[in-house]
Amino acid sequence: RNTLRFTGILNGKDKLRNDLTGISIFHTGDLIDKKSPDPAVVEYWQLLQRDALDRGGRIKLMAGNHEQEIWQKIRAGETFGMGAKRVRWLNEFIEGMDLFHVAGPVLFIHGYQTLEFLRTLLNFRETTGKDLNCFNADHYKKAFRSIKAMKQYAYARESRRANYLLYDVADASRYYKKHGRLAGVVLAKLQIGIVIHGHRPQHSGVQVDYEFSKWIPNIRMIGNDTMVRRRGIGATVIRTTPGGVLDMVFINTKTGTKKLRKRIQKDLRE
Repeated sequence: RNTLRFTGILNGKDKLRNDLTGISIFHTGDLIDKKSPDPAVVEYWQLLQRDALDRGGRIKLMAGNHEQEIWQKIRAGETFGMGAKRVRWLNEFIEGMDLFHVAGPVLFIHGYQTLEFLRTLLNFRETTGKDLNCFNADHYKKAFRSIKAMKQYAYARESRRANYLLYDVADASRYYKKHGRLAGVVLAKLQIGIVIHGHRPQHSGVQVDYEFSKWIPNIRMIGNDTMVRRRGIGATVIRTTPGGVLDMVFINTKTGTKKLRKRIQKDLRE
């Protein structure tokens, strides 16, 4: 709410402004706490999604490891103290989330993208000719048939199996030092130049820009998790300028000034 107020997307009464034409909000996962999922959080975002659509905007919610772990626990019989109807509702909400979203040259995803995952996306596009976002319905959401099938996307911290496409990269610097150049080549073939991810909280509360640029040349990777839950504000605002260039601004505890707020609100109104 603090971030949406800052941008002027929410007004003083915490209601969405009337016109959201051309505005998209991307949440890159870990929306719900995996140990104690709060239904009120889900209800809030569902209502926000519906109201944004009515006003010409859109909200895309991507799955993080918290959502995936909750889903696995539900499949194993966990109810989190909820009734059966409520559990089914939560399960359906998680199964409706996308794994990632590509908008122009920007990839939004929860965790660090692996070389295996990027190569799978490239193969999908080359063999089907479809938009990359179709991968969510064609493959990711079909993996909800079993816990075993879902684990290939589940940011698992356990030992990686041969068929895992996404997993929790224990040491991202070491991983991209080894695989970064190849990952950069695949991203270029996918026409992706910017990656925005969450997953690893930035304890400084400030986004990490051009992350691993030494090993992933020509790719602007942004660690966008500013520990907003504890620090109160955080977002990356991307605007397409009249000339077609992407203008990028970071909102966090160190940049959250009145001057920046006025600039962002002006840009969003335009």
